[in-house]
Amino acid sequence: MIPGLAPTDEVRRAIEEHAIERGSSGPEAAAQAAATLHAWIQNNAIVMGYQTTLRWVAVFSLAALAAALAIPFTLARAADHTADHRRLIAGSIAPVSGGGVVDLP
Repeated sequence: MIPGLAPTDEVRRAIEEHAIERGSSGPEAAAQAAATLHAWIQNNAIVMGYQTTLRWVAVFSLAALAAALAIPFTLARAADHTADHRRLIAGSIAPVSGGGVVDLP
Protein backbone atom coordinates (compact mmCIF):
# COMPACT_ATOMS: atom_id res chain seq x y z
CA MET A 1 0.00 0.00 0.00
CA ILE A 2 1.29 3.41 -0.92
CA PRO A 3 -0.12 6.51 0.82
CA GLY A 4 -2.21 8.69 -1.47
CA LEU A 5 -3.16 6.00 -4.00
CA ALA A 6 -6.76 4.90 -4.53
CA PRO A 7 -6.51 1.47 -2.82
CA THR A 8 -4.94 3.07 0.26
CA ASP A 9 -7.65 5.73 0.41
CA GLU A 10 -10.32 3.04 0.12
CA VAL A 11 -8.82 1.10 3.02
CA ARG A 12 -8.49 4.29 5.09
CA ARG A 13 -12.15 5.12 4.47
CA ALA A 14 -13.19 1.58 5.42
CA ILE A 15 -11.20 1.77 8.67
CA GLU A 16 -12.69 5.19 9.38
CA GLU A 17 -16.24 3.94 8.77
CA HIS A 18 -15.58 0.95 11.02
CA ALA A 19 -14.40 3.26 13.84
CA ILE A 20 -17.49 5.47 13.40
CA GLU A 21 -19.75 2.39 13.57
CA ARG A 22 -18.04 1.45 16.84
CA GLY A 23 -18.83 4.85 18.38
CA SER A 24 -15.87 7.12 17.54
CA SER A 25 -16.46 10.70 16.41
CA GLY A 26 -15.55 11.73 12.85
CA PRO A 27 -12.21 13.43 13.63
CA GLU A 28 -11.26 10.70 16.11
CA ALA A 29 -12.13 7.99 13.56
CA ALA A 30 -10.03 9.78 10.92
CA ALA A 31 -7.05 9.91 13.32
CA GLN A 32 -7.47 6.22 14.24
CA ALA A 33 -7.71 5.25 10.57
CA ALA A 34 -4.59 7.23 9.69
CA ALA A 35 -2.62 5.76 12.61
CA THR A 36 -3.74 2.20 11.84
CA LEU A 37 -2.96 2.55 8.14
CA HIS A 38 0.42 4.10 8.93
CA ALA A 39 1.29 1.15 11.18
CA TRP A 40 0.19 -1.34 8.52
CA ILE A 41 2.28 0.40 5.87
CA GLN A 42 5.34 0.48 8.15
CA ASN A 43 4.98 -3.19 9.06
CA ASN A 44 4.52 -4.09 5.39
CA ALA A 45 7.70 -2.18 4.52
CA ILE A 46 9.62 -4.06 7.22
CA VAL A 47 8.39 -7.42 5.95
CA MET A 48 9.19 -6.52 2.34
CA GLY A 49 12.70 -5.45 3.35
CA TYR A 50 13.21 -8.72 5.22
CA GLN A 51 11.99 -10.75 2.24
CA THR A 52 14.27 -8.81 -0.11
CA THR A 53 17.21 -9.46 2.20
CA LEU A 54 16.45 -13.18 2.25
CA ARG A 55 16.20 -13.19 -1.53
CA TRP A 56 19.65 -11.54 -1.89
CA VAL A 57 21.15 -13.93 0.66
CA ALA A 58 19.87 -16.81 -1.47
CA VAL A 59 21.31 -15.26 -4.66
CA PHE A 60 24.73 -14.69 -3.10
CA SER A 61 24.72 -18.19 -1.60
CA LEU A 62 23.96 -19.66 -5.01
CA ALA A 63 26.78 -17.63 -6.57
CA ALA A 64 29.20 -18.83 -3.88
CA LEU A 65 28.09 -22.43 -4.43
CA ALA A 66 28.66 -22.11 -8.18
CA ALA A 67 32.15 -20.72 -7.56
CA ALA A 68 32.91 -23.50 -5.06
CA LEU A 69 31.76 -26.18 -7.48
CA ALA A 70 33.95 -24.71 -10.24
CA ILE A 71 37.15 -24.98 -8.17
CA PRO A 72 37.77 -28.73 -8.76
CA PHE A 73 37.46 -28.25 -12.52
CA THR A 74 39.92 -25.37 -12.56
CA LEU A 75 42.37 -27.26 -10.32
CA ALA A 76 42.23 -30.34 -12.55
CA ARG A 77 42.86 -28.21 -15.62
CA ALA A 78 45.75 -26.45 -13.89
CA ALA A 79 47.21 -29.82 -12.89
CA ASP A 80 47.03 -30.99 -16.52
CA HIS A 81 48.84 -27.86 -17.70
CA THR A 82 51.48 -28.28 -14.98
CA ALA A 83 52.06 -31.91 -15.98
CA ASP A 84 52.32 -30.90 -19.66
CA HIS A 85 54.79 -28.17 -18.75
CA ARG A 86 56.96 -30.62 -16.80
CA ARG A 87 56.90 -33.11 -19.69
CA LEU A 88 57.77 -30.30 -22.13
CA ILE A 89 60.78 -29.33 -20.05
CA ALA A 90 61.81 -32.99 -19.82
CA GLY A 91 61.61 -33.23 -23.62
CA SER A 92 59.03 -35.99 -23.87
CA ILE A 93 56.42 -33.80 -25.61
CA ALA A 94 56.46 -30.92 -28.08
CA PRO A 95 54.16 -27.89 -28.28
CA VAL A 96 51.90 -27.56 -31.29
CA SER A 97 50.12 -24.53 -32.71
CA GLY A 98 46.81 -23.86 -31.01
CA GLY A 99 48.14 -24.35 -27.49
CA GLY A 100 48.21 -28.16 -27.32
CA VAL A 101 51.01 -30.64 -26.97
CA VAL A 102 51.91 -33.84 -28.78
CA ASP A 103 53.87 -36.84 -27.50
CA LEU A 104 57.23 -37.36 -29.10
CA PRO A 105 58.11 -40.84 -30.36
